[in-house]
Amino acid sequence: MYTRGGAHFGLLLCCDDPGAQQRLLDREVETDGVSWPIGVLPAWFETHIRIDGPGQGCVACWARSRRAERPREGWLTAGHVVPSHETIWLSDGSYGRVVDRGGVCVDAAIVSTTNPPVGMSRATPATAMVAGCLVELHDQDGRALQMTINGVDGALGASASQHLPLRFSLKGHGRPGDSGALVDDPANGEIAGLYLGQYVDYLRGETVFGIALEADYLTALMDMEVSR
Repeated sequence: MYTRGGAHFGLLLCCDDPGAQQRLLDREVETDGVSWPIGVLPAWFETHIRIDGPGQGCVACWARSRRAERPREGWLTAGHVVPSHETIWLSDGSYGRVVDRGGVCVDAAIVSTTNPPVGMSRATPATAMVAGCLVELHDQDGRALQMTINGVDGALGASASQHLPLRFSLKGHGRPGDSGALVDDPANGEIAGLYLGQYVDYLRGETVFGIALEADYLTALMDMEVSR
């Protein structure tokens, strides 16, 4: 196991198979002269959409995408929260529709509104997130839940691709209704990501970690600027 500053680094494969065994594989991945162990964890992904109320999730921030083509504006949220061809009702009484999505494997969407916000300020996506960083999850009740980053996906040399969504895991999680919520850096207000849900351990039935989509990756992929 590769260790730095008390933290362990490697590749973790969450396997959606209750019959899988939690183990280290007898092979490693090598990059830049460093060998990284590969671990397998039997766990399933659970979105934090709410099915028992009118509001199924949260919005993270205002976004303007596809700036070089045909700009589209609206609230940024998790893609699994909003259907593509239906009217979306928002908590302020306004409504809209999905005007953009991140792509095939990217769980993000932008929803227009009949009541666009005013006085928003341009925000900066966080670019220096590493394991151990403190972030805040802004949940459906307006609370800022503090938690630390557990791990960050590596780009593995690839540019922003819809087939390789970059996410980070959290030592903490939200609850149903928090899908799409903002995760930010409380130290500087930078937008860290878009909360999606949690991984649950098949063997123990317990949450392993929360999951969020990286804002820096998403803004590059969708040619997007964000405001809050």
